[in-house]
Amino acid sequence: MNTAELTALHIETLTEARIARTLASIARRAETLLTEGGYKVETAWEGLYHVLGPQGQHYMVVSDTILDNHCDCKAFAEYETCKHLQAVELMLRDEAQAADYDALHTDADDGAYARF
Repeated sequence: MNTAELTALHIETLTEARIARTLASIARRAETLLTEGGYKVETAWEGLYHVLGPQGQHYMVVSDTILDNHCDCKAFAEYETCKHLQAVELMLRDEAQAADYDALHTDADDGAYARF
């Protein structure tokens, strides 16, 4: 490899490392966005969510199995993911797990919790 090729490879490696750090930071921030970050999610309808920030920010998030996922924030435009989208997906996962748990542990006859 010549010097120009090595320089290009180095720049590409640094760029990939920066993107990897950014994506990891997005994932970390998404985990606490709704619990500690002061953000709230309102469901507009199934698959479309309003994410409201603590200082009045407002983001539209699409999280759907049929439509492409999307958020109207700057980070999503650059990385095709963001803390808002990931926080909504974590919320939906937690809600689905809670519903599954309730379905498994509820007696179908009278709604009482099953005894172990």
